[in-house]
Amino acid sequence: MDKIAILLTKDCFVLKVATDQAAVMERKEGPTEVIRYVLYGYFSQKNGLLKYMEDYPQTRGQAPDNTDTVYWETTIESSIEDYRDVDGVLIAHQVTSLDGSLAEM
Repeated sequence: MDKIAILLTKDCFVLKVATDQAAVMERKEGPTEVIRYVLYGYFSQKNGLLKYMEDYPQTRGQAPDNTDTVYWETTIESSIEDYRDVDGVLIAHQVTSLDGSLAEM
């Protein structure tokens, strides 16, 4: 198991947010549509601050030649760190994100 996975499972609680179909359909633009959207937030059990986030929108569209339906999922993983007090509110001053996509025809 990755070091970050061990850290997150021991020190964090996980909040899963999955949109309902009506909310997903509101994001439809042109020939593509978001068919599923899931977000996981990992919050510190010690202080309640967001430490890590995983974002998974899944989209369906037509291939450029209009012969096939194409499905793709974009994965965005973000590490949130360096919280500092700004006028009494803790604000993250460092966010590192990794972006990956997977397409299937």
